[in-house]
Amino acid sequence: MAEQRELPEMVTELFDMSKTYIRQETIEPAKKLGRTAGLSLAGAFMLGLGAVFLVAAVFGAFQQWVFTAQSEWWDILSRFVAFVFAALVVGLIAWRMNSNG
Repeated sequence: MAEQRELPEMVTELFDMSKTYIRQETIEPAKKLGRTAGLSLAGAFMLGLGAVFLVAAVFGAFQQWVFTAQSEWWDILSRFVAFVFAALVVGLIAWRMNSNG
């Protein structure tokens, strides 16, 4: 049994140990998780922006080089080709994400 004069020291030590444990087991992992989540969101945003630019480049290439904008229908066809290209890329990504292996 602890003596009366040791009790305040033990309570202070318990409080300090609890504070250190909480900081070590909750706050520091939460900071690491926040940093990782931030970098993941930034990477996803950049990949999305790159995909938009890629589809815009495909559209521009078809509009300028293949279908030289002879009429409105060629413009619609180049938009359709860019849409099909984007749908194929999204389908390929979804297929690879769902494949086992």
